[in-house]
Amino acid sequence: MKKILLTFILLILVGCGQEQGIEASKGIFPYIENFKREMGIKEISDHILTVIITPLENIKKASKSDEALAICMKGNYRDTVMIPEEWLSYVIKNSYFAEYRIELLIYHELGHCSLNYMDHDDRMLSNGHPASIMNSYEMGSYEDLEYYKNNREYYINDLRSKK
Repeated sequence: MKKILLTFILLILVGCGQEQGIEASKGIFPYIENFKREMGIKEISDHILTVIITPLENIKKASKSDEALAICMKGNYRDTVMIPEEWLSYVIKNSYFAEYRIELLIYHELGHCSLNYMDHDDRMLSNGHPASIMNSYEMGSYEDLEYYKNNREYYINDLRSKK
């Protein structure tokens, strides 16, 4: 019960919206809609998907890992994606390619929650860049982000192949 109440409070605090079984911060909706369109899926989840912007500390507790940047938690009636508010604020204010960093993180977590791809794909391309959005570390370097931007269709096709 505490978890449900906390989720509800966090959604209110970050300004949430609801759409077709999705609860998320309004600024996150375009990424979710793009993901649905690009993956060719009508419904993001067979039950409610909640995307929560929350302190990183909550993500580390939920994942039981100090390494987690974000998390997808699968449930019987609700899937929850947790994204760290500190990271999101930093990326929006200070990051080159901010929209791509946010997209990569959201697409990665939706890959877990919506495509049910629960593994990580840590293959590397011959040029040293990750071969998949589903890698286990954030593609946050300028070089990785520039490569992603210029080769986005490759990464979207790779993610689509994991359905």
